[in-house]
Amino acid sequence: MHHTKTASVDKFPRWTAAVCACVLCGCAAAPATPSLQATILASTPNATAVKRAEAAATAIGAQDYARAITQAQAAVDADPNASMAWYQLGNAHSYAASVAADVQQRDSYYTEAIRAYERAAELNTTDGAILHNLGTAYLQNGRLTDAQKAFERALTIDPADPKTLYMLGTIYLLETAQNTPQANQRAREKFEQALQSDPGLAVAYIGLAQVYINEGDAGHALDNARRGVELSGNQVDPFSYWQLAQAQCAMKDAKGGAETLQRILAANVPNDAFNQQVRSLLNTCK
Repeated sequence: MHHTKTASVDKFPRWTAAVCACVLCGCAAAPATPSLQATILASTPNATAVKRAEAAATAIGAQDYARAITQAQAAVDADPNASMAWYQLGNAHSYAASVAADVQQRDSYYTEAIRAYERAAELNTTDGAILHNLGTAYLQNGRLTDAQKAFERALTIDPADPKTLYMLGTIYLLETAQNTPQANQRAREKFEQALQSDPGLAVAYIGLAQVYINEGDAGHALDNARRGVELSGNQVDPFSYWQLAQAQCAMKDAKGGAETLQRILAANVPNDAFNQQVRSLLNTCK
């Protein structure tokens, strides 16, 4: 987005816990590229594997993830050399992880998802969907370096894929949290490239808002956060509201910031560090 640059503020509240909560607690947990499923399903001649993989996809659509895992495993058993079978097994475990009741169970699902996606990637080296979902599973599992490599490999196949560009930008934001030099600028470049490919990608605007928050530019942060929330419609997650609230408070919109922060707290996010940041900002948003 292009805006008139506003005066910067001295300091924004720390955001590391919010980003890590978003990555590690499920706001991007599900595989992001199911649209390529048909192509992958067509890549094997084994009819039984195809049938089982299709059943797994149907079960995922019905949010029956236990059945999805069973059907995808049956597809792998029917044809252990079919990349699409392993891909669907990874998807089934990833979706199961996104609704897991506890951290240990969630991590176990992601471990299995990673194993399945890695095998799918070995069998099919030209499909960006596999590498994208592998990177997402790595990221959810806290393996940032592996996630970055997977997303970079996916972009060698499809350089303009907006969701992969967004995810790589997210990796760079996490590097910014760890004080990696120039990571913020790299994140900005990826989010902007993602929006060039898909101007309606709401999360990329939210990512840009965080970039501007890091730079202390409240005006640009607010513009991008508002745009991201607007495009998200009914799918706004509390971490997107967090970017909006920080920008509102920095721009001295105490009423708007307080309302947004209360909305976040009402979501009951299962992350104590994040909720503490929200309460702290609520107390100082004047």
